[in-house]
Amino acid sequence: MSGGAWVAVAILFLMAVNMSAHIATNTFLAYWSDESDPDHTFFLLMYTTCAVGSVLCLAGSMWALMGGGLRAATSMHKKLLSSVLRVSLSFFEQNQAGGVTGVSRRLLSRFAHDIHTIDEKLSYTFNTFLSTVFAVCSAVYVCGVLRLI
Repeated sequence: MSGGAWVAVAILFLMAVNMSAHIATNTFLAYWSDESDPDHTFFLLMYTTCAVGSVLCLAGSMWALMGGGLRAATSMHKKLLSSVLRVSLSFFEQNQAGGVTGVSRRLLSRFAHDIHTIDEKLSYTFNTFLSTVFAVCSAVYVCGVLRLI
């Protein structure tokens, strides 16, 4: 991604905090259900705080991820456009399949497909990958560490 190291760190940090808040929400709910005489106001406030924190971190990580993807697409678009505009006319004359308009149409189609892939598919796939990695890590944590407590 073209967002830079800070965007990558922010995405990883927010996803880690999101998973931590999600684990805290579930752990807190289990603790609340085991209490014999719970203070419902306190428990509801803590549960809501953890849940809202999880949602806010998820929204922040998605915002950073989509923003980084948009910057990557913009950067690639500028580079592709610059490269296409610097091509000499002899390229179009040598590749006459379908005439100049046929070559232009194929270039434009390829250009649009690459930008579409970065805009929509890459960010979504990267988000799915990171979510899966953090979900597996949190499951290992819950099964391994919290079970020992």
